[in-house]
This record gives sequence, structure tokens and C-alpha cells, in this order.
Amino acid sequence: MTKTKTKKINVTQIVRHAVQIGAFILMPGLFYSVYLAFKNIYMSLIKGSFAWATAVPDVALLLAIIPITIIWGRFFCGYLCSFGALGELVYGIASKIRKKDPKIPALVDGILKYAKYVILAVLFIFVWTLGAVMDPTFNPLNVFGLISRPTGLDSFKALLSVGGVLLLLIIAGSVFIERFFCRYFCPVGAIFSLLSKFRLYKVRRDEGKCFECGACDTKCAMGISVSKKMKSSGAVTSGECIDCMRCLKTCPYKALSANPNPAVSGTTAALLMTGLYCAGNVLSSKVVKESLINGSGIVQKEENLPSTSEADNGTFKDGVYEGTGTGFRGATKVTVTVAGGKITDIELVSKQDDDRFFDQAWNGVIASIISKQGIDVSTVSGATYSSRGIIEAVANALDVTYENTNTGNSEHDHGGHNHGDFVPGNGEDPNVNGNTAPTEPSESSGSTSSSGNNTGSQVTLKDGTYEGSGTGFRGATKVTVTVAGGKITDIELVSKQDDDRFFDQAWNGVIASIISKQGIDVSTVSGATYSSRGIIEAVAKALNLTYENTNTGNGEHEHGHGQGGSRHGRRERSE
Repeated sequence: MTKTKTKKINVTQIVRHAVQIGAFILMPGLFYSVYLAFKNIYMSLIKGSFAWATAVPDVALLLAIIPITIIWGRFFCGYLCSFGALGELVYGIASKIRKKDPKIPALVDGILKYAKYVILAVLFIFVWTLGAVMDPTFNPLNVFGLISRPTGLDSFKALLSVGGVLLLLIIAGSVFIERFFCRYFCPVGAIFSLLSKFRLYKVRRDEGKCFECGACDTKCAMGISVSKKMKSSGAVTSGECIDCMRCLKTCPYKALSANPNPAVSGTTAALLMTGLYCAGNVLSSKVVKESLINGSGIVQKEENLPSTSEADNGTFKDGVYEGTGTGFRGATKVTVTVAGGKITDIELVSKQDDDRFFDQAWNGVIASIISKQGIDVSTVSGATYSSRGIIEAVANALDVTYENTNTGNSEHDHGGHNHGDFVPGNGEDPNVNGNTAPTEPSESSGSTSSSGNNTGSQVTLKDGTYEGSGTGFRGATKVTVTVAGGKITDIELVSKQDDDRFFDQAWNGVIASIISKQGIDVSTVSGATYSSRGIIEAVAKALNLTYENTNTGNGEHEHGHGQGGSRHGRRERSE
């Protein structure tokens, strides 16, 4: 009687894939949040703008990830990274279809693995340290974050961007090389590789059992020569190891081991990271809320300026109304209480957005709506999509028109400020990393919270190149403005004295708005108000337009269209 050979169930891989699926569904952009956390904290420290209220989420995330990576290794990459899981899935499907997997020459593979360190170095030097601005649409991780949990078909338009093309190329590479992006190009992987180089938890070899057959090498997801790496040290010491543990199951002689049990260790590490991350979100929510109460928050707290909303006139009928808006992950539903013709309370019924971003948006937006008695309020930097969903829900409850660009629906008039139209992989707003800024609608929104311009929203000018200077937070900002065909065609920076982080954020938003609207009647950028005012004033002087820059306290100019732009955000995160 012949025995039937049964294939043993690989418990470790079942557990790992289960955790990967859970992470992909619940936290698809977590890997990018880690990158942003490193970047944000480093930049705020070197620029002297570190603020605890804004740093808590990033600090909490790094405290959840770094110690575990140093002790246990890159379990994050092997268990929690959604982008890595996507690469594994694509390669796994492709390998089942084709007859033979392609082989990468060891020399080529070894050289390419240094590419991610080069990318990290370039980002560290030019973006983190020197403050160079990178268009978020160039980043494939941003695009992945947007389409991993789409809010509609418009989300997939991001695939038409440079970052979208790069994402498709990465997926194509994953068809032929397992963990293609992780191996060669991931800057987050480069950070983890450095951190886990001397980890305590390792795959070890029993020299007496090992015959150096090379079976472990063929199954390594990261292309590590496992058998060679173990010859001198008796353990896998490469920082490339993502602790997938496939080599243990592959070894026919049971010469490889890891203690404690790999399945238990992987699950424990993943749960610890997730638990600490969630705990950090809860803490950050409390800190943000407390900072808003104390007046030191991260949201642009606006004064009681005129608003286009009906609520300002106390015209709403008393009662409790329900409304729904679209955030980043899905619907946000609220109830709005009106008493004495005024908005007295707004309560959350349900939401689908991530707690970290939603709580930050809720605390800022609701306080502003009740304070201003209308929806003509700014979104919260770092949580733009959630902010828009909340504003739309309130507008819907009060039957006030508002265009929520999360959905791409343009049937409503614009009621608030559309800050940031592109989302990174952390699941929310590019403002969180200081690389992008708000964009304004191409037509006047009817909002009075804009910078003054006594010529109206558009100007007609004589062709030429003009120079002007304004006062920012640290000092003078000087620009040149080019006019061609009676239109502003280009604005270039000559010199500035403000901090790079805030200035770059202000520059991107303000300049784009000025050129789009052909005038200085534009909003300041939340979180970079002083720099924004300096830029607007510089352009105004170059074009010989009147503008009151309240940075200087100089009232010699007349202010044309209300006070919003020049008085936005009297409190800044660090300006």
C-alpha cells in the first residue's frame, strides 16, 4: 500500500497573508504615513518649527514602528505594507500563469538594490533638508493611496498623472520580479533596512544540518542569497530581509529556524505596531482638540468675517437637521441643531474616514462653522478630504450650496475653500507633508475671505517684467512678475527670508491662485498665512496694486475686497 504524500499547511504564511489583507483594507496608506512621519519631524526640527500638537500623530507612529523594527526587523514590510502586498499579489498571479520565472543576474540585482538608498538620499538632501518642492502628482505612492480606497471614478483619473504612469510601471515590474519596488526603489524600505540591520530576531542556521542546496535562496521574496549570508555569521543579517519566513518552510533539511515561532512573532509584531499606532491616534486626537481649545491648534482659526452663508443672517428655521457629505473613505453623516436662527450644535452620526484624519478635521471645521455661523470656512491642513466631507454634510443639512471636489461634482456653487486637490498615500491631504498648497477655483467663489485687490478679481496690465517686495514672517520676500498679452503669465522668486517649509507651502498655493484668477484677490494658505501675505504683497507692489499686509501693521493702503485674505489664520503653527 503506497502512502499519499500530503502537503503540510504553512501556518506562518496563512497568518502573514491574513494580516496583509487586514492591513490593506484598514490601513492601505500606512506605509506612506511612516515616510511622512520621518520627513515631517526631521523638517520641523531643522527649521525650528516643531510643535507638539501637530507632531503627536507622527511621533506616535514612529514610536510604534522604530523600536519593533530594531528588535524584530522588517515585519512592517512583510506584514503591514499594503504596497508590498500588492507587489506580492501581482507577482504571485503572474508566476502561476507563466511556465518559468525570469532570473536577475546577481550582480545586476545587487547594484539595483542600492537605488532605494540613492532615492532616499536625494529626498533627504533636496526635499527634507533644502526644502525643494516635489509635485505630489509625480509620486506613485500618492496615486496608490488615492485609488486603494476610491471615493468615485474620479479617483482613477490620478492614473493619468506622472505618478500614475510610474505606478503602472511598478506594477508591470512586479509581474517579473517579486517585490520589485521594495527591492529596488522604496525609500521607506531603505529606512527600515538601515534600522533592522542589527536586529535581535533573526533566521538562524544549524550548520550540521545544512548542505547548502540553495533551496532557501530561490524562495526569498527579496532575492537574498540566504545560504551565503549565513556562512560566516550563522544567521541572516541582511537588512533586506522582510521576515516573510518562506526560507524556513522551503529548507528540506530543517536547517533553518527562528525563535520564537515565526507565526507568533510576526503576528505579535504586527499587532503591537497596529495597537501602538491606534493608541497614538487616540492621543493625537485629544492633543489636537486640547490645542484648539487653548488657541494653539494647527487649524487656521478665522475671525468673524462676513460670510456668504445664509446662516450669518439667522434665517434658518429652528430644528434638528441631518445631512451627508463625501469624505475620503466614504460618507460622513451629521445632525445640525438650529436654535434662535443660529447653529448651536453639530453632532456626528456616522463616518467612514480614518480616525486620525477625521478627528483632526472635525475639531477644526466644526469649531469654525459654529463660530462663523456658516460653511465659509477653511479646511484643516493635513485632513482636507475629511474636512470637505464634513462641510458638505453640514451644508446638505442646512440646504446650503457647496461644491465638494472630493466627488468631482460641480453642480453646486462653491461655499468654502477647496484646499488641496491631490491626496498622498497616507490617505489624506498633501498639506500634511508641507509640499503642496491649496488651489482656488478658476472663478470667484463669492467668498469674502480673500485678499484685497482694488481692481477686482482680474487685472489688465501692460506687458513687461516687474519686481516687487513684501514682508513675510521672517523678513522681505522679493518676486518678479511677467505680464504678456495683458495677463500674468509667470511669477518667479528672487529672494525670501521665511522658513522653507512654510514658504514653499504658501508659494505653491498663492502663486497658482494669482495666475489662475489673474489678480491678488486670493486666499492665504492655511498654516502659512504670514508667508502668504508677504507673497501677495510682493506681487501687488510689482503690479502697482493696493494691498494691506497686516504682517507689518501698515495701514497706508486701502483694502479692496474684505479682510479675509489679509487676516486669515491669525494663529499659525509656527509662523
